[in-house]
Amino acid sequence: MTTFAQVKSGTVINIIIAEQDFIDTLPTEENVEWIKTEPSNYARIGGIYETSKGVFCKAKPGIDWTLDTYNEWQPPIPYPSGYDQYLDLDDFEWSDELYQKDNTKGWVFTILDPIPQV
Repeated sequence: MTTFAQVKSGTVINIIIAEQDFIDTLPTEENVEWIKTEPSNYARIGGIYETSKGVFCKAKPGIDWTLDTYNEWQPPIPYPSGYDQYLDLDDFEWSDELYQKDNTKGWVFTILDPIPQV
C-alpha cells in the first residue's frame, strides 16, 4: 500500500492509502492528478504540490511568498529581528492584507500579555 495525494490545480484536496492499480482505475478529472507521497516529502490537505520542484509544501502563507532551496516559504519582508529578548517569532503573524496595502509592512505584533519588566 502506498500513500497518494489527490491534487487539484496544485492544491492537495485528499490523501488516501491505496495500491497503484486502484489509482489507475480512477476516472480522469480535469486539473486533478494523484501523486505518490512519501514520509520525506509528505502531502498535507490544503498544502500545495510544487510541480516544478516535485515536492509537497505547506499552504502558501501569502501571495508574494517564495520557496527557498529547503522548500520552506519565505516572506517578501524578512522576519522581525532585533527585538527585545522576551520576544520571538511566535509573537508575530503575517498579514497579507496589510502587505498588499503597503508592501513595506506585513508583520503584525500579536502578543497579548505585557512584557515582563526587568
